Amino acid sequence: MVPAQAELIAELRATVTEQARQIAELTATVADLERKASRNSRNSSLSPSSDGVIPARKPPEPLAGGSGAGKKKHGKQTGVDGVTLT
Repeated sequence: MVPAQAELIAELRATVTEQARQIAELTATVADLERKASRNSRNSSLSPSSDGVIPARKPPEPLAGGSGAGKKKHGKQTGVDGVTLT
């Protein structure tokens, strides 16, 4: 075998070993994340606030008209005479 080939084979073996280590590490990470994702307050001791967002629910939409719109105004009703007790 030519020395250049032996060097190349050694580099490739080192690369394969490193990739196998990374694959094992990533597989463990994926398993841990899948386990965490499957836990919620119904099947663990976690509080309901830690469940996160429910995918089926949409966040409430803001009221139309911008800020302050839709609030009840104080005072008499419009169109009613301003008669008070004397």
